[in-house]
Amino acid sequence: MTSTIRNSTFLITWSIKFYNSICFAGIVYCLLTLPEAKAANPDSLLYLTPQRQYSAIFNTYHTLHQKDTSLLRPFVDELKTFFTSEGTALDLLTLEVTIMQYEHANPNFKTKYLPRALAALQKAEESGNHFLFAKMHQALGMYHYNVQKEYGLAFQYYLKLFDLIKDLNETEYPDYQYTMYIIALAHYDFTDYENAIRYGEVLMNNIQKPITQTHLFNANMVGMAYLRLRNYAAARRYFEWGVPYLASLFSKSKLQKLEKWTGIINGNIGLTYFGEKKYSKALPYLQKGFELSEQTQMWNNSASFGAKLALIALEKGDIKRAQQWAVTTLNHAKKYRDQDRALPNAKFLAEPYFVMSNVKKASGNYRQAMLYADSSAAQELIVKQQMDVTHKHKAEIAVDHEKFNARELLLQKDRERQLLIRNGLLLLLVVFVLVAYLLYKQQHLKQQKLIAQKQLAETELHHAQAQLDQIRQGIQQKNDMIARFTQNWNSANSTPSRDSAEYQLLHELRKSVILTDDDWNSFAELFEKAHPGFFVRLKTKFADLTPAEIRFMALARLSYSNREMAAMLGVGVGAVRQYRLRIRRKLEAPEDLDISELASTI
Repeated sequence: MTSTIRNSTFLITWSIKFYNSICFAGIVYCLLTLPEAKAANPDSLLYLTPQRQYSAIFNTYHTLHQKDTSLLRPFVDELKTFFTSEGTALDLLTLEVTIMQYEHANPNFKTKYLPRALAALQKAEESGNHFLFAKMHQALGMYHYNVQKEYGLAFQYYLKLFDLIKDLNETEYPDYQYTMYIIALAHYDFTDYENAIRYGEVLMNNIQKPITQTHLFNANMVGMAYLRLRNYAAARRYFEWGVPYLASLFSKSKLQKLEKWTGIINGNIGLTYFGEKKYSKALPYLQKGFELSEQTQMWNNSASFGAKLALIALEKGDIKRAQQWAVTTLNHAKKYRDQDRALPNAKFLAEPYFVMSNVKKASGNYRQAMLYADSSAAQELIVKQQMDVTHKHKAEIAVDHEKFNARELLLQKDRERQLLIRNGLLLLLVVFVLVAYLLYKQQHLKQQKLIAQKQLAETELHHAQAQLDQIRQGIQQKNDMIARFTQNWNSANSTPSRDSAEYQLLHELRKSVILTDDDWNSFAELFEKAHPGFFVRLKTKFADLTPAEIRFMALARLSYSNREMAAMLGVGVGAVRQYRLRIRRKLEAPEDLDISELASTI
């Protein structure tokens, strides 16, 4: 049976199989009662970007985790079933990446987490989704840093993560602020204050409203890094940055947090003035920081601020007041130790012992001063050992970082090589296509040229044939006129004198029919166009033919009659017959062979 689950935070609707179990009912309840529902209006998880899917699933998972952890597994299983049937591979990957942000610190998944995380990292990279790829670097970085204590690997993932998200914002990368903060804080924890400032200031320089608690934490961390580097003015600037936002960040329901952070910031500002030896300015800040830290049981902070107040009292010669501050400070440092804090306690005890030693020395009690000095030295030795471990880890991180850079360089070179090969292949393909195109174009132009030449030749042939036909028609017409003139004279039984107009007309007609040398050249040119290569073949095959016989063969090729030939050659019909006989003998052709047929075969 299918039921619709609506996450009112994002108006998320999806269909899932409904089980009549209390666990699944709890899931439905959580999804329907998330208070952020009014912030957005997507119709379904399937319509959301991976970023918004991540936020919706993460918020629901977080709510279920706080309400009842037994609901988590059914929630994940049902959502996985839904995505398998209705969604895509990217939807399933987004679900997996989201859940792995939570599971990295769960001891139940410690042994199974790393292979799953690496597989998810590879799938995220193959998917090409920048956001999911960065999220898996974040999860693996936190896993190696917080769970496995493999700091070198953790920093490799953190640095890659920074490169992936440094130019993004909270919309493009949910938890952007927190992620940038933990990268900077990891460097601060390993006393790499320069890089802590470098990464922390990226977030400070990219602040987008509204201001969040993460911004406050980050500003305080950057200020502490500057303080450790004794850049007191820069440190104070970052501490003071958070003061205007304290009241809005911590409402009345979080009054204790407001008092705690008011004490921290005031005390830290006092530390900057103390470092500059501006004790009169430092005093009110340190006192307020001490009081609020004591009130909120922040014993490590109250011990640090109280130690500075004791030293200021000693500087002013108020040994009694210095004694009071020193005793209180030492007690607070011991209370911090008894709280079984995760942070090492030695650095918070070393300074109170040192202050007590100075107070006892100032009061003349050198024996106790020596004892407190020994205690301070012992704590300093522990601090040094702890710092040696830190430096060892820093060295390991540096080595791992070098290895990471070397691997990245090799990968980059390999990517460049692959890119070069790909570009080379693409270039070869382009050249091949271009050459093929040019060859095709050349062939096409050649074909077009051949077609054009063929068309031109056909046109010239047609034109030459037409002109030859006109010449033949002209000869026929003139021969007909001559025949009529001659017939008229014969019927009249009269012979025109050579000087008469009729005789002159008949002479001109006969003359106009006969081909002169110039006429023959023009005629031969037209004939060659109509019958290409005829004269060459004729001379090659029958080299002993005379020019007159060659002309005869050309006219025979055109199937001229004896009368037409006689007119054009300026001879009688009998002479034409003699041409035929001579040529037949030269060619050794049989008597029944028609010379015109022979000429047509040449």
